[in-house]
Amino acid sequence: MLPAATALLPRPLPDLLPPRLATPDDIPQLVSLINEAYTDAHYFKAPKFYDRVNTESMQTYLKKDFIIVVENTAGLICGTVRLYPSTSSYVETQTKHCGMSLLAVHPTVTRRGMGKYLFQVVQEYALWLDDQAPGQGWDLLQVEVVNLQEHLVRIYRAWGFAETGRLEWADTGVPADCLVLESHLVVMQRHLRTNRSTDA
Repeated sequence: MLPAATALLPRPLPDLLPPRLATPDDIPQLVSLINEAYTDAHYFKAPKFYDRVNTESMQTYLKKDFIIVVENTAGLICGTVRLYPSTSSYVETQTKHCGMSLLAVHPTVTRRGMGKYLFQVVQEYALWLDDQAPGQGWDLLQVEVVNLQEHLVRIYRAWGFAETGRLEWADTGVPADCLVLESHLVVMQRHLRTNRSTDA
C-alpha cells in the first residue's frame, strides 16, 4: 500500500483513481503499456532489443521492486513507474540511492501532466520509505537516460535532476549487438528532501 500522501497529490485527469502498487494481474497491461511507450527508442536499437519488458521481467520487478500504477475508473492503467532500491541497481556508487525507471504513459493521455504526476508519486513514496529506513538512500533518486534522447534529459533537468555521471551499455549487461547507433546512458540524480517538488 502506498502512503496517504500519494493519494493527496492533485491528479492530472478527473477520472484517475489514487495510485497503487501493481499486482501480478496487472502484468499483461503493463507489458503492453511499457513496450508501447518505448517505441520511440527503436531507432537506436536492434529489433531483438525493441521490447523493454516481458512477462518474466515484470514478474521479477514485482518481487523485488515497487511498480506503481495509476488507473482510471474504467480499469485502464494510464501510467506506471518503477521505484527500486540501490541494491537492485547495476550501478555501484559510494552513495546509496534509489532509482526510477520504466516511466510510461498511455498514448491516450500523453501531454496531460501524467509523467510529472508519476514522478511526484515516486517522490512521496521514496521520502516515506526514507522516514521508515533512514540512511538507505531513499532520499536520493537516480535515473539513467540514453544520451540520444535529449528531450528526456531536458525533462529530467526541469524536474530538478542534475547529470552526475555516465554509463556504458556494457555496464548494464546489454550486449553491443543490441544497438545500431553508438550511445551511452546519462546518469542523473535529484536530492528529494532538499529539492522537493511541490508544483503540479
